[in-house]
Amino acid sequence: SAIKGIFDKFPHTDAAIGLAGGCPMHPFSSTSPEEFERIFRYNYMGQTYFTRSVLHEWVKRNIPGQIIYTSSLVGSLPWPDLSAYICAKAAVEMFAKCLALEYSERHIRFNVVAPGHVATGSQLKIYNEDEPYRTMVNRVIPLKRMVRPEAIADAFLWLCSSLADDVNGQVIKVDLGASIPKVG
Repeated sequence: SAIKGIFDKFPHTDAAIGLAGGCPMHPFSSTSPEEFERIFRYNYMGQTYFTRSVLHEWVKRNIPGQIIYTSSLVGSLPWPDLSAYICAKAAVEMFAKCLALEYSERHIRFNVVAPGHVATGSQLKIYNEDEPYRTMVNRVIPLKRMVRPEAIADAFLWLCSSLADDVNGQVIKVDLGASIPKVG
């Protein structure tokens, strides 16, 4: 009903952003099956419900559009103690790629922005106060700092602009190089 309300008020909406995400550290060995499923459902299934509602409106109105999901650096990079979250973000990335193919004839695009360690909220607080965390972040990020929140916004703005009209089914990593494989 929320999506229908948006389209009733703004009938030509042609971009939608799925932003659900997050969880604290959860080692697999101490995460109950119910908690694992809750984390996965929150980070992945919510995106599928959102997508169905948006696509229903676009198909009904014959609107070409774009959905942009938020993933994470860890959507394609193994990380300890985040297995449920990582699996959900990997699923979001593959979901976008599948739908990019499935809806291409309707000119509906699907892309993903995958932020790294962003200098905002609790992540910035932990970075500033927890020396081991800061050391780990600085070890995995070649530029030795956290991603600016504005850089994430810029990625979304670029994807929504005509400059990215030919981008479909892609994961745009904004991670200061943290996802680059390291040797040694």
